[in-house]
Amino acid sequence: MTICDMINHAGFSFEELCKTTGIPASTLSDILSGKAELTHCQARTIQKLSHGIGLSMDELMELDSLARSVPEKNESGKLHKLCSPDIFRAFRGDLLDVLQHVDEETFIYAAAQNEFVESMYEAGLCAQALYSLGLIDYLCDKHGIPRLEQYNKYRGDTMEKTVFGYTGAECCLLDGIFFEDLIPQMLKFNFLETPGSLKDY
Repeated sequence: MTICDMINHAGFSFEELCKTTGIPASTLSDILSGKAELTHCQARTIQKLSHGIGLSMDELMELDSLARSVPEKNESGKLHKLCSPDIFRAFRGDLLDVLQHVDEETFIYAAAQNEFVESMYEAGLCAQALYSLGLIDYLCDKHGIPRLEQYNKYRGDTMEKTVFGYTGAECCLLDGIFFEDLIPQMLKFNFLETPGSLKDY
């Protein structure tokens, strides 16, 4: 989630934020558009912005760092939109339900054999495909299994906007509680999940 995403989700208008923080409109615009990284801003500006949106300076810097760590479209990759959040949430729930009833290594091997990710891409379900791939990569790394090379052609793709694995993730970010254990294999595709959120489904 970018700072701009967080501000939008919290319901702040640009004008309100300028007024409450006292940050000049041009400076705030550069920060929110990504033209100006927080690491290059004055400490006073960071302090004003963090106070204005209800985060500590450290949390704000971590949020900015997270946004920059999510890959932009690369030469071979594509950016995908989340067309239906409700359908995605239902898919996520069904997938995690399956994962709770089978061994994780069996899940990986089944994904390899039935071309699970490819079939979703072919059906136009790119968010579901990338979420599944992030989950499969996470489980492969967790169990010391080589990642499935057949899916390398999709590993440069990512979601255009941050997708929350569950609504509690968004609430925690808005409340200033920042996850330190985000799953990097899923973050690469711009999905926010933690090992706990996978088990707590």
